[in-house]
Amino acid sequence: MYKVFINNIPLYLAADDKLLTEQQGLVKIKCSDPKEGKPVVQQFKNGTIKKPVLLIHPDPDFLVKTIFNDHKFIAAAGGVVENAEGKILLIFRNGKWDLPKGKLEEGEITDLAALREVEEECGIHNHTIDKELYSTYHCYPLTGFWVFKTTYWYKMQYNGQETLVPQKEEGIELAEWRDKNNLKDVFDNTFESIKDVLKQIV
Repeated sequence: MYKVFINNIPLYLAADDKLLTEQQGLVKIKCSDPKEGKPVVQQFKNGTIKKPVLLIHPDPDFLVKTIFNDHKFIAAAGGVVENAEGKILLIFRNGKWDLPKGKLEEGEITDLAALREVEEECGIHNHTIDKELYSTYHCYPLTGFWVFKTTYWYKMQYNGQETLVPQKEEGIELAEWRDKNNLKDVFDNTFESIKDVLKQIV
């Protein structure tokens, strides 16, 4: 199953609705032809749809490739870093709480990209990967075209004592360690996709 955020609203793409039986207010649409999903995506983009939608097709991978084939595909990677005190590394970027992440460089492996982005955006070193978390997907406009972005997430550990250095040139105003049991203000001012990632570890 895919969960693609468009304008911060989820569009689900799956072979059935078994994993979403508890989702309230979900609009379900069966697609005999994958192209039937394209108008739905357009309605998300122009703001006509403001509630979660599930597109059902026997081959969700093919459905994604078909309805987003006119988008630019971008891959990114990021980390949920926990220190020895059990605190989570968060950044404040462009007015929102976020997690360190960024685009893959040409030929770069996702886990190495995630480690690099954490280092560049927060100034720490010698952090290590515990495990891979699930990926997030979202679409957004970028100078005349739309992007379909996949972000690969990793749970990481850090045992050092370095001073955090936010990467100002990337719009990061603040990097700080936060108690993962006290993140209400973060959840009140972050993206839905970031909430999904944080919920995997808090």
